[in-house]
Amino acid sequence: MDKALSSLTGYSRIQVRKFLSEGKVRVDGKVMRIASRLARPGMRIELFLDPSEKDRLVQHKIPIIFQSRELLVVNKPAGLPVSPTRSQTSESVERLMHGQTGKNWRAVHRLDQPVSGVLMLAHSDKAIAQLSAWFKARQVAKTYHALLHHPERLHDGEWRDLVSRKGAAKMGDEGAREAVTRVYVLGNRGACALAQLEPVTGRYHQLRIQAALHDVPVVGDKRYGAVDGAPRLFLHAAGVRLTAGQLPDWCGPGYFSADPPEDFFLYHGGIRRPTLPMVHRRGV
Repeated sequence: MDKALSSLTGYSRIQVRKFLSEGKVRVDGKVMRIASRLARPGMRIELFLDPSEKDRLVQHKIPIIFQSRELLVVNKPAGLPVSPTRSQTSESVERLMHGQTGKNWRAVHRLDQPVSGVLMLAHSDKAIAQLSAWFKARQVAKTYHALLHHPERLHDGEWRDLVSRKGAAKMGDEGAREAVTRVYVLGNRGACALAQLEPVTGRYHQLRIQAALHDVPVVGDKRYGAVDGAPRLFLHAAGVRLTAGQLPDWCGPGYFSADPPEDFFLYHGGIRRPTLPMVHRRGV
């Protein structure tokens, strides 16, 4: 029943199971609560939602940037986890995209829950293995946009720091590894700057840790020292480019981008949006 209703409505199966448990689904006029009940031809299946709940659920529809038989690239909203969590009622990109496309997809790289932007998912084990190998070989270039504090301290250049999963690290610390990020200032106004960050390495929370280490923490990043009352973390995955040479046809153009949400340009009085797509200004 949950699979059939998910296919008919576009809601994810986890959402449909919640509707079933709450008695919001009727089959032939009777309340249905059993997700495993087989849906048969000729059944009259009805879903009863109030308008406010419909509006809230519509907000979870994720924009698709590119889709082929093996690859799905989406513009992930901030605040949504990529993969299912231990909570059986929580949503995730993977679950929602199953509901939207009718196929199972697995993310092939990390994107923190508070971060928005370009996320790649694959369908088959073969595609997952290929994309994972490209990431491991650093044949995938990523570009991020961030609002950073203290614009007077921020300059074009390169950050090189020792970090670990606990944050800043020193030589000899357990798990200490070098993190390298290229930094370009795109504009500033008031108390923050808009920057383009290009990670060369792929450490845990690399951009957030390095920004804090250089005393320009990401706006809204309470975990790494930002004290600003911002409504969220202003970090956005703006572009991904596959650089592995000749690509299989299911990779499409091999380059995918998504503009930052509009609130990037409204926060702190409004940083002017560049006239050209920012991700192309310096490449990825």
